[in-house]
Amino acid sequence: MRAHAAAATVEKVVKLHGSAIERDRLISSDNVMFGNADIYLTTYETLATEEAFFSSNFLWHTVVVDEGHRIKNDTGALSKALSRVKTPFRILLTGTPLQNNLHELWALLNFMLPEIFEDSRVFDTAFNINGPERSRAIDTPMLVKARKLLEAIMIRRVKSEVEKSLLPKKQVRRLSLSFFFFLAFFLSCFLAFLFAFKAMLALKLCLL
Repeated sequence: MRAHAAAATVEKVVKLHGSAIERDRLISSDNVMFGNADIYLTTYETLATEEAFFSSNFLWHTVVVDEGHRIKNDTGALSKALSRVKTPFRILLTGTPLQNNLHELWALLNFMLPEIFEDSRVFDTAFNINGPERSRAIDTPMLVKARKLLEAIMIRRVKSEVEKSLLPKKQVRRLSLSFFFFLAFFLSCFLAFLFAFKAMLALKLCLL
């Protein structure tokens, strides 16, 4: 929310969640009912409970979904509820867009671009997702096209770009215990030899 406020002027934010009584009070208020707020902030649970409000009352300018991987199941109730929210622009925020298989990627793409990714069978066939185990192979030309499409619609940010206070990455080499003992034995032998050499040298100087 602070990042949004820094980029543009946000006059009014409504947090639309809470108990049933609190939700009824908020939804019936003029600010919420007549769309006077700039941003409506809600939860997955509230969306599922108050789906009629979100899907019927407004044409939303943009829907931003945090933890977007939660809609990876395109047949799930949450995914279907979000797909019924009317909006021309949809943004997913996620750190793990893929967890199990490529069909989950289609589910996310279908939410963002339902006009393009309308039928999962085309996507599944291109990546041979449902084929026999031994014959499963990726269609390379299709993979190249899919990658170009993802580059056009996905903004990838790494932690070092977001959190500037992080220290630089350091590589730590771990030594095995046996190597440590070998190194200690070698150093002790070297120091003993050096001490004996200095003693012999001092004795020769005394005899001269």
